[in-house]
Amino acid sequence: MDERQLVNLNPPRFENGKRLLVGGLSERYTCETSAGIPSQWQRFVSHLGHIPGQVGRTTYGVCRNSDDAGNFDYVCGVGVSDFSKLPLDWSRVRIPEQGIWFSHSLTTSLRFVARGTASGTSGCPNRVVT
Repeated sequence: MDERQLVNLNPPRFENGKRLLVGGLSERYTCETSAGIPSQWQRFVSHLGHIPGQVGRTTYGVCRNSDDAGNFDYVCGVGVSDFSKLPLDWSRVRIPEQGIWFSHSLTTSLRFVARGTASGTSGCPNRVVT
């Protein structure tokens, strides 16, 4: 019996993203230590709703400062109106206005391939996440 179902998805689209200020907790990772990212989110979640200047409820994961050895900084954060009242030990990421391509892919499995993007590559090879 074939359990696959057809699903109607919205067509791919291109949008102009707005400038975004993200404030949050940052840690340095390698491909081998990136399994620690979920515990970073667990530490961050208790701050939601109490972050000075927080804008909305959307959270962001930002990879930045990657190097040729596969090291990168990962910031879990929220949009903020400005950086001035964030705790001093928090990271601040300014993301300029840019075009964003939204597309959909559908598989019959619970696995997907995580890939870096031009603006946020971690330097890690593609990996299957289950």
